[in-house]
Amino acid sequence: MKKPILLNIAVTMSASLLLVGAVYAFNLWLWSTLKAHGSFYAPRISIHDALFIEGIVIILFGFLFFLGRGGINRVTLAAARIAAAAKAIFGEAPSTSEIYERDVWKPKGFPLGALAMMMAGVILLLLYILW
Repeated sequence: MKKPILLNIAVTMSASLLLVGAVYAFNLWLWSTLKAHGSFYAPRISIHDALFIEGIVIILFGFLFFLGRGGINRVTLAAARIAAAAKAIFGEAPSTSEIYERDVWKPKGFPLGALAMMMAGVILLLLYILW
């Protein structure tokens, strides 16, 4: 295997383990704080059950990171206005519908971040099952 591939795998695994550690530490802090102050919400859910919920949520966020961002934004609207003005002045210019068709969806995903989040979610689910 090549070094960049191994480096990407190591970075992704370390990021997911760091996320799992942060989530678990946050759970410990939150539940100890809630129980110390006698909060109404403390007995309803345990740390163990919170791992399952957070694992599912983190996996879903990982899928959303794969999907990425994109679509019509302010730059697209400004380009459509300029195209409409150019068509009114010069007669020949790309129409606004062509600009919208071109910029409707340009997915720019975050694959390493998505993989790290999905692996962290799987690790949290494994902790829930094995604990």
